[in-house]
Amino acid sequence: MFKPTQISIVWDAGRGDAADESRAEDAALDVFKKANVNPIEAESEYKRQWLEFEDEDEMTGIALTYINARSAANIAATEGWHNTEGAYVSINCGAD
Repeated sequence: MFKPTQISIVWDAGRGDAADESRAEDAALDVFKKANVNPIEAESEYKRQWLEFEDEDEMTGIALTYINARSAANIAATEGWHNTEGAYVSINCGAD
């Protein structure tokens, strides 16, 4: 079940401003909310499966929701940029 969560954006490549981060956070949270998935549980499951598979292609269940949320955050972070591949973000999920 979805629970309110703080999403932190980590700029792995490139760098945006506060508006870019806010847009990315909102996009990631929206994915979790629409899937009715707890972001903290999804991140935990993603990490567990990463240790098992060392490859996202093998992942299943709520780990995929985490991947989808990260993808949404990446798209939103660079929305309106001339070079939309100019940055890459990851997300960290934590309780409010």
